[in-house]
Amino acid sequence: MKKYFFTIVMAFFAFPILSAAEPDYQKELQSWRDAREKKLREENGWFHSPDDSP
Repeated sequence: MKKYFFTIVMAFFAFPILSAAEPDYQKELQSWRDAREKKLREENGWFHSPDDSP
């Protein structure tokens, strides 16, 4: 019983620490997506269309 209690307590305290890193990861991921989309929309990129001219 004691080992289960310890596991539950550790999970309870570790969860906020792990979830605090999530916003940084989401920002990093969104930044990567934005950079990748920008590169793909460049003149010689995959998503470039003649209507996308600057």
